[in-house]
Amino acid sequence: MKRIYSLIGCAFLLAGAFVVSSCSENKMLGSWKGVVPVNLANSVAGASESSFVPVITFKEGQDRKGGDVSVSGEVSIEKRLSSLSGGEILMAATGMSDVKGKWSYDIDDDDDLLLDLDIKSLEVKFDKDDMSFSGPGYTVLTNEQRDSLISAELDICVMETRKALKSEFVRFSLIEDVEVSKDGRTLGFEIKSPKTDLRFRKIGD
Repeated sequence: MKRIYSLIGCAFLLAGAFVVSSCSENKMLGSWKGVVPVNLANSVAGASESSFVPVITFKEGQDRKGGDVSVSGEVSIEKRLSSLSGGEILMAATGMSDVKGKWSYDIDDDDDLLLDLDIKSLEVKFDKDDMSFSGPGYTVLTNEQRDSLISAELDICVMETRKALKSEFVRFSLIEDVEVSKDGRTLGFEIKSPKTDLRFRKIGD
């Protein structure tokens, strides 16, 4: 019987390691980095793999009823391209994105936040130095053809990432069940369409 009570006690301790904190306590303020990358492969045209590692930052306004918010992070894209020679070209690119907006409390639920992200402020940047190309289809290209390919894919990466993130950020308009771990190092919340639980680690910890 003592063993049963001991097991029950352990279960309660584990459950208490991650507790829901009301948004009104403002424990979500600061910068948080996503633990698991968001998959963008189905949204970035032509990508075999694509992901986004979000960093979300909450700042409190003077009235303490809301404030500034930004969602930035690293975007990675992998593609398999075909060349005129018929050989395959493998491309890998890494870029950065950033969008700004405002956050406020949801008056209907104090564990939810409303995010008004200004899509017009969305910046997406890819640099040629952070792109790599390989494969038999690439090795046979002339320098001029390579430069043309890199320039074209750079523009495509920016365009497709902007399109993918615009759709993704719509899901962040309402973040539900905002919770901060007891030690203040982990942030969690839920977004919709489809329902997804996201976890973030406090930057600096």
